[in-house]
Amino acid sequence: MSVHTQGPLKEILGIPETLILHTLIPIGYPDDSVTLPKGGWREPLEKLVHQDWYEMEKHLDNRQILERLAKLRTSTKGLYKPMVK
Repeated sequence: MSVHTQGPLKEILGIPETLILHTLIPIGYPDDSVTLPKGGWREPLEKLVHQDWYEMEKHLDNRQILERLAKLRTSTKGLYKPMVK
């Protein structure tokens, strides 16, 4: 993300100045003909994705992010094959 595009995007989306934009990922509706893999663990997108502007109630501080990642790791640990033997 370019430094020059952050200001206007932050203003349009209502993102606080203290945050730095790294990546924006546009998300659309899935193709109904594609079968998604079963299993795994997902939080509802509504809990994670900001739509149209930055929703402060979804903001997580560093501690909350680490706690969420630790919870995710413990709940998915047995579902995936290790990449390195």
